[in-house]
Amino acid sequence: MEASAKRNRVCLTVEKKVEILNYAEKNPRATQGDIGRHFGIGQSSVSTILKNKSSIMDVASSSLKGVRKNRSSNCVLLEKGLESFHEACLSKKLTTITYDMLIVKGHQIADELVAKDLVERKDLPLTDIAWRSFVQRFLAKRKIKSRKTHGEAADADVAAAAAFMEDTWPEVFASVDGDPTRVWNMDETGLFWRALPQRTLACVNERLSGSKTQKDRITFATTVSMSGERLPLLAIGNSKLPRAVAAVKSTPAAVIGGQWCSNPKAWMNEQIFSEWLLDTNRTFRRKGKKIVLLVDNCPGHKFDGVADRLDYVRVVFLPPNTTSVIQPCDAGIIQSFKCTYRRLMLRKVVQFVDDPTMAKLDTAVLKKNVNILHCLQYAKSSWDSVSEATIQNCWRKAGFVMGPTVADDVPVDEDDTLQTDITELERLDSTEPCRVAPSDDVCEIVQALQDETADSDRDDEDEVAEELPSPPSAAELLQAVSTVRLALYASNADSSMHASFSRVENFLSAKASSRKQQTRIDELWRH
Repeated sequence: MEASAKRNRVCLTVEKKVEILNYAEKNPRATQGDIGRHFGIGQSSVSTILKNKSSIMDVASSSLKGVRKNRSSNCVLLEKGLESFHEACLSKKLTTITYDMLIVKGHQIADELVAKDLVERKDLPLTDIAWRSFVQRFLAKRKIKSRKTHGEAADADVAAAAAFMEDTWPEVFASVDGDPTRVWNMDETGLFWRALPQRTLACVNERLSGSKTQKDRITFATTVSMSGERLPLLAIGNSKLPRAVAAVKSTPAAVIGGQWCSNPKAWMNEQIFSEWLLDTNRTFRRKGKKIVLLVDNCPGHKFDGVADRLDYVRVVFLPPNTTSVIQPCDAGIIQSFKCTYRRLMLRKVVQFVDDPTMAKLDTAVLKKNVNILHCLQYAKSSWDSVSEATIQNCWRKAGFVMGPTVADDVPVDEDDTLQTDITELERLDSTEPCRVAPSDDVCEIVQALQDETADSDRDDEDEVAEELPSPPSAAELLQAVSTVRLALYASNADSSMHASFSRVENFLSAKASSRKQQTRIDELWRH
């Protein structure tokens, strides 16, 4: 006898089960086998659905119609309780809701249901694994995912920020005659300058081991105007003269192109802030321009001892707990600075990977090969890359400027910049010569040079062509540029020269990256 074909397992939704129940009610003479053949399921499945009719209808009447499995009504009551708890957390502006919190609340709801004889304990999750699985299904059905919170906007005093913009800001802006070049904002940010991203790319079955997070920190103070101008960075470290900078016979201030201060905690304090204010006051006194400086009211922003000496800088404090709402530097300027810094740091790590002399790149090796000199170089390049349009848009985002948004500058491709310079030189070289008639002496010199060039060309044709040297590799070029930059620091070269070498270094790095080709799979097995 030929065996019957094996039936594929069918997963029925609650809606489908309700349809089966309705069909059974409308056709009371239909057997369970007839109903099964009508819907393409087995007779045992029909029997189970008819037996659990009441629980299926309870689930269908709730908000869980998309559930494929028929959970008991006891779990439905538990899910309703968790759903109410989650909504209460959101209504009370709680910013941290975790799996463990839902599990703890689930235990409480389960105990209440058992105490009221609404459910039996055996029908609820019993083990820790069962509770975690239950909570995961609860979140998945409602499309709730674990996410990381960012910023401090949840604690911001929105009413105080609105009052400042409505009452104080008009008077402040009028005091500088509505000139955006005379309105500035300063804010500090801490940078863990050796830290690398915590996430990595790995195979599913690969076992990963973490390493210690590098917590070497430097504080940078960023200062920008409403018109898009930037003041040089103020950097605060632990050491007055770091050894990596002293080794190149330079100073941190010269490397960063701004100011360098130090204290044991590498953070802003009253003394550093007062000295920086006096230096800024001298800067704008030389320009003959009085400005307004917006700062937050952190404890380090005290300047009582020098307040009477600030004749060109008026300090205006923002209301407490409004930094994340109306401070321009926090609206994206610091983020742009840090993102560029991280990109430069990762580019350095890529160079280490390409270096055949480095067999291992653990925390100790990176700490030895990445020093504070690299940090200051990258910080200066990152700060210089923050565009005027980005600064203006961040002021506008904070609510200080009304008008159309200026498109952010696209990061300049060093290759395009150098090509533009070359094109300009070619244009100058091909311009029409001077119309002044040359003298007889000039004509004789030109004729002599032409004859000499012709003789030289004829001699070159008889000589054997010499073999040209092979061009240096990208790694050799980058090393040469780095060596020249160290020499510039030791000779106290102008900051414009450092900027030029930064452009050359970025250009070479970009070229090296574009020329790389993926290794063929057959080459991995060659020895």
